Amino acid sequence: MTMGKPVQLESEQSGVLLEEVIDRGHELVMAAERLNWKWYEQLYSAMFYTENRPTGLPMRLMVGLHFLKYAYELSDEKVLAGWLENPHWQYFCGGIYFEHELPLDSSVMSQWRERIKRVREAWRFVLAWENEEKRWQETACATATGVGVNKNDRSLCPCV
Repeated sequence: MTMGKPVQLESEQSGVLLEEVIDRGHELVMAAERLNWKWYEQLYSAMFYTENRPTGLPMRLMVGLHFLKYAYELSDEKVLAGWLENPHWQYFCGGIYFEHELPLDSSVMSQWRERIKRVREAWRFVLAWENEEKRWQETACATATGVGVNKNDRSLCPCV
């Protein structure tokens, strides 16, 4: 699944094309064209893909909904209500046809954020552990060899 191209949800495979009803000059339409959706796909893919297949809803939909939520300071319920009635929002989130039903409920949005939060915390732990391990190695090396570690030139330390 690519985020750069619109992704049609399964609930609506025909009907009114969003391209026919949106204003090309609308700020969200222009933002949708300028945003690097592929970057978000790469950023979150490890969290939401299993065996090279996406799990759940399209990534662009979830990223787009969260962008709208925070940009307009809305609750999950209100951003979903706005998405349901606004073709510009649907286009921004990767839609092709105007949808008449919500593709998710608000609990899915909070679960999505919680999953990102857990992964982010795990990465912080890993990075902190790696930094602590490097400091320990440098201290052990300096103690064992009597050679201090120059942060700009680690070649002086035979242990690192």
